[in-house]
Amino acid sequence: MSGSSGGSSSGSSKLSGSSSGSSKRGGSSSGSSGSSKRGGSTPEARYRGGSKPSPVPDVDAQQLLRSLGLSGTADPAALLRSLRKLPGVRQQGVLDNAAAVAAHLCSPGVGLTAQQAGQLLERCPRLFSWLPEQRAAVLFGELMAVGLTAADAAQCFATFIDAANCTTLAPGLAELAAILAHSEDRDRSLGGAAPNVPALRTVAALLTQSPGAVLLVCQSGGYLQQRAAELQQAGMSAAQVAALAWRQPELLCTDSAARVANKVAVVQQELGLSTPLLVSLVAKRRPAWLSSSVDTLRERAAALAEVNEAASLLHGMLTADLCMTC
Repeated sequence: MSGSSGGSSSGSSKLSGSSSGSSKRGGSSSGSSGSSKRGGSTPEARYRGGSKPSPVPDVDAQQLLRSLGLSGTADPAALLRSLRKLPGVRQQGVLDNAAAVAAHLCSPGVGLTAQQAGQLLERCPRLFSWLPEQRAAVLFGELMAVGLTAADAAQCFATFIDAANCTTLAPGLAELAAILAHSEDRDRSLGGAAPNVPALRTVAALLTQSPGAVLLVCQSGGYLQQRAAELQQAGMSAAQVAALAWRQPELLCTDSAARVANKVAVVQQELGLSTPLLVSLVAKRRPAWLSSSVDTLRERAAALAEVNEAASLLHGMLTADLCMTC
């Protein structure tokens, strides 16, 4: 998200305050003439390559908190810094909609305290920049429907503020629930006769334990299913994919799943270890060699293969010598 500098507002319903300067964005500065404009007599000519930046409203963060009945719940300076990271249109959106959003979040149907609402506004003002029914009511409703408390849902947005960009989390929540549903599966590849993990590994439990894992449910429909399929193609069982989502959720994002699969294949090829053994190691705890490049990993694994003949020794080196490259 691009930050915006403090300038004078051209919009209405402003809160006067800490913004400085009378110079307008896109206008002429003191002492300059209209002839300094590039390519024409209108400011729009300067933005031919993209959208014209939205006006940045003047904001007095302390007055904003007071108007919302949230005085003393947040640091005005920190709130202003968070606001200034938003585009002008979203800053204006906070001024226009924060009262309605705060009222909704503190209503009996949601249940945040004023202190929690103020802290959330400080950390994630973007969530307050739309009407409640366009963001906060929808997203909080979806998270609470799967078992999170209002406070835990707020912590998700405070930890991963880009979650407020989503119009819905429903597809990701459903796909993550389907992945975690295999947490109770018996891992027959390791000879387990009983479930290897507790029964309470739900989406709500994961997001309560690791609020940043909300990143997973912000993905588009089908994304998590594809990442899980890649890991299973690399040899992981559904239970091991569930364990990975629980312990290392970031590995299911971007192309990390494909990288994990590639590195497991390299180590398996060079050291001759069983794929189930390797994927179990990855699922249970993130070994440092996952951070190595494929070429470095292949070189180190090949060197280990030359000096160690016994598979038991090679297994022991996986978390020692192989990790020295990281």
